[in-house]
Order: sequence, then C-alpha cells, then structure tokens
Amino acid sequence: MGTCFGILGCIKVRRDGVLVDVGHAMQQRVLTAPLVDADRAVSLDTLVDRVWGDAEPSLGRRNL
Repeated sequence: MGTCFGILGCIKVRRDGVLVDVGHAMQQRVLTAPLVDADRAVSLDTLVDRVWGDAEPSLGRRNL
C-alpha cells in the first residue's frame, strides 16, 4: 500500500492505511516543506523560507 500524505488542512500521514503521528507543528512544517514540490528538487533556501520565513534560527539550515 505504501505511504500517503495529506497536506491540505490538517497534516496526515498514513502508512499501509494506519495513521502515523507526525509530531508537533514545527515537525509538520519540516515534513510538508518538500512535499509541496514532491516531483522536483527543492533548494535549501526554499525549504528554510517555507519552514521559518524571516524568523530563521541561527542553526536553522544546519538542523534542516
């Protein structure tokens, strides 16, 4: 069956039909940032912008 991602509204992940805990809000943002462009490579700058916007923490790029 595989893994299915729902990114409109509440973030949901199902693996083999079973709902998976996707963590707190920041973890959900990091998960969904690359899913927006699932069929293309996404630059680090784009990911940082999607996750933190103008409020990037000092170790944001390293942690991402």
